[in-house]
Amino acid sequence: MKIGYARISTPDQKLDLQLDALHQVGCERIFQDVMSSTRLDRPGLQAALSHLRPGDTFVIWKLDRLGRSVKGLITLTEDLKARGIAFVSLQDTIDTTGRSTVNRGYEHHRSIRRCSAREGRPRCFGGAQRGGGT
Repeated sequence: MKIGYARISTPDQKLDLQLDALHQVGCERIFQDVMSSTRLDRPGLQAALSHLRPGDTFVIWKLDRLGRSVKGLITLTEDLKARGIAFVSLQDTIDTTGRSTVNRGYEHHRSIRRCSAREGRPRCFGGAQRGGGT
């Protein structure tokens, strides 16, 4: 299960961008806070962490939504790893699910090659022609 976490510092900020991104990647539950990342008593974060189970993925939009301290971020991600929970930060391209960015790029390249072979090159590239033809 993908569990997301979104945070803004003040009520005049908007969560929309973060929530849209978390929904888009398939988060089934999203917890939120409206408070500074320097506070340790964030109920949304604590609820998200308590809902995570081995095999789950904890997804955030950006590292600074989780915390400002490098030491705190390292401690948290090490704790998640020890519990068998993957971690993804969408904007920072951090993904510990085992599917590295290189693997995803390779898979994307392979899918385009399969599409090209099956449906023809222009269709796979949205009708674009190689070489910028007229």
